[in-house]
Amino acid sequence: MAVNTTAPTDQVSPCLHLSVYHPDNAVGNIFRHLPLQERRDYPCHTVLTVGRLDTCLLRLHYQRASRMQLQFEAVRRRQQPTLSFEVKNLSKTMELRVNDQRLGHLERVALPPRSLLIFGNFQLGCTVVSGESVDSFEVLCEVATMPLRQETGADDSHFCTPMMET
Repeated sequence: MAVNTTAPTDQVSPCLHLSVYHPDNAVGNIFRHLPLQERRDYPCHTVLTVGRLDTCLLRLHYQRASRMQLQFEAVRRRQQPTLSFEVKNLSKTMELRVNDQRLGHLERVALPPRSLLIFGNFQLGCTVVSGESVDSFEVLCEVATMPLRQETGADDSHFCTPMMET
């Protein structure tokens, strides 16, 4: 029996898993426009923007968020067979913190396999699940009910001001 070595194989797509948190979400339903609890597949050239604008693929329903807050981009580094991700701060008014690194307007950084992004009172836990495909990637969003800063294991307590109890 001959084996066809030119037949396409099913490759697992890399996945950007985002856990989102904001203390006002229970009142304002800030994440109602996000595709929650479903994996979405995107071509590798898609740039995922996060912000208030209708054109953002990951849209926030919160007036204090920038129209275009940040973006995720899949990249393939030289001599690496898989995709990785970068994050860029698009906001002119709000800095973005990625673990212990502060990003100003238009600054970007490679996402480690596990990271915590903070801007304003928003916290985004990002987990990059590797995959073989370089043609596409997936995004999975979920809402966290508790602040995320303890989950990364990094000392990022200096990133957030303590929340006041009411």
